[in-house]
Amino acid sequence: MILARRSHRQTPPALADIYRQEFLQQLPLIQDGDYEAIHQARVTTRRLREALPLLVHHDEDAVTSALATAKQLGKALGVPRELDVLADVLSNFERRLPATAAVTSTARAALRPEQLQARRELVKKLDRTDLNELDVATRPGAGPRFRLDPAASWRRLLWLRLGMLGGGVHDAVRHATGVYFPNRSHALRIAVKKLRYAVEIADTTSLWRPPNVLSDLKRIQARLGELHDVQLVQDRLRDLAGEDLPERQVAALHAALEAEAERRHGQFLSRRNDLSQIAEACRVAGERGAHRLRPSLVVSLLTGSRRITSPRSVA
Repeated sequence: MILARRSHRQTPPALADIYRQEFLQQLPLIQDGDYEAIHQARVTTRRLREALPLLVHHDEDAVTSALATAKQLGKALGVPRELDVLADVLSNFERRLPATAAVTSTARAALRPEQLQARRELVKKLDRTDLNELDVATRPGAGPRFRLDPAASWRRLLWLRLGMLGGGVHDAVRHATGVYFPNRSHALRIAVKKLRYAVEIADTTSLWRPPNVLSDLKRIQARLGELHDVQLVQDRLRDLAGEDLPERQVAALHAALEAEAERRHGQFLSRRNDLSQIAEACRVAGERGAHRLRPSLVVSLLTGSRRITSPRSVA
């Protein structure tokens, strides 16, 4: 069961606790190796990593420790998740291109021992991890992170985060170019993911709720994720297929994967300008919010009917 976190006007401490509880709810399923629980728990660690730095009135050591724990858990969950994605892509191609079945079935069979080992390592990691580290509110420490600085409200920090991440996505879009570079595309995907979760927190706390931005970021992130998934299989195909299969069969699947990557990259390019505008809107909104400006006009940084209302003054 997932807790209802979608109600607005939550505060970062409340959100951090909701995310922590959501992770703990997934724990029994993760220990059973459940595919979806591993994915959802990994997403939750990403949300935690965005929410925890906003706990400005909580103990610095506790926040730092919780962040480190969330990062370690996300990394541990990422290994089996990536292997599961590889198996999914291979299964999809097996259904779509029956002629590749010999290659895809061989590759999936080679993956299964890795998937099992990754789940074993994940369970061991969970056994060794003190999950109480995630419970910042009940842990004693030296004192709050910002005792004397009145400007260090969570709202100001979140505005600054939005501005920084928006600028980062804008730069990553330019660096990725229109030519497909797997590493650059992956870096852009990570930047979009971070911005998406920061915008999600701004939306859930009612700090800033621009229409369409969050849903658009989710869709663009999904497209970049699908491209990355295909690339994962391309990178490991010859290793997983082994040397016993005819080279022409492996080459045929590799060519199909390349064509799929090209198609999905084209889908992303159709939204590239939208992403640049969203990123710039987040950057401008973050800068204005952090500096407590009260612009009276509407910031029209998105195309068509999409319009973003300028950020409110930070209380």
